[in-house]
Amino acid sequence: MQSVVVILCCTLVVGCTNYKKSEEFDEVGVLQGIWYINSVVGHPKNDNKIFILKKIKKEEHAERYIYGTTISIKDKSFDCVYSAPCGNDCFPSSNGLIGQVNKQQIKIFVKEFKQHGMVPDCEKKHLQLNKDLGIYNIEKVSEKEIKLVKEE
Repeated sequence: MQSVVVILCCTLVVGCTNYKKSEEFDEVGVLQGIWYINSVVGHPKNDNKIFILKKIKKEEHAERYIYGTTISIKDKSFDCVYSAPCGNDCFPSSNGLIGQVNKQQIKIFVKEFKQHGMVPDCEKKHLQLNKDLGIYNIEKVSEKEIKLVKEE
């Protein structure tokens, strides 16, 4: 009987501990994956002060090609691209690193920015930026949306 009570107590302690951990906001895990983003990270024409990320469901990117501006975050690297169903557009892209500063902040470093396209005002570019964009506060808007706001 005593062993049954000990097992029950251990189960309750482990269960409560796991529940608490699942409620904590872990920015590294929550940023992993593919997101729609409001602008290409590091684009020279953008102010890069606020990025709004909206989660793309796994089924959505498995079934079809994704158009629009997206960011793919894996481990501590990112690839950000704009794509459209027709080729008559300007296609900027960037890549770089995302590093954790603390529980609610990340640091973004852009390695390179590229741009190509078939429209007249789309200047072809391949820039090695190696630019530290700074620290961004992570604001969880909902389960599917995160806002990254540059710290001033």
